[in-house]
Amino acid sequence: MTKNRPISDLLVLACVGLMLCAATAIGQTTFASITGVVVDASGSVVPNAEIVATEVNTNVSTSSKSNEVGNYTVAQLKEGTYRVVARSAGFKEFVAKDVVLAARDIRRIDVRLESAASIPASRSRAAPR
Repeated sequence: MTKNRPISDLLVLACVGLMLCAATAIGQTTFASITGVVVDASGSVVPNAEIVATEVNTNVSTSSKSNEVGNYTVAQLKEGTYRVVARSAGFKEFVAKDVVLAARDIRRIDVRLESAASIPASRSRAAPR
C-alpha cells in the first residue's frame, strides 16, 4: 500500500488543482459595462434617471437607473456598438452614439442633462382648408 500512496497523493493534488482552476474560471467574465454619474446643468446630481444602452446591430436594450447620488452602472453588456440614452422628467434626453465596447471594458460616460425648459416650444398650425 505504501507504493500506491504517492500515486493517490498525486491524484488528490490533481483534483484540488482542477477545482481551483474551475473556481477561477467561474469568476471571470467577457461582459462589459457602462458607468458614470448623472448631473444637471448646475452640476447637481439627478437621482432616478433612466439610462438605456441599446446594441445597435441587435437592438437589444439593457437599462439601469441612477441612485440617490447620481451614480449608475449598466452591466452585463456584450461586445458591440451601443447607443446610450439618459432621460429624466423635466430634462432633455441625453444621447451618446457609437459607444464601442470590447470584452471586459468598463466605459465611463458622465451624463449632463439640460433643463427641458430650454427646449423651444413647437408651433402647431392648422391644416389649410
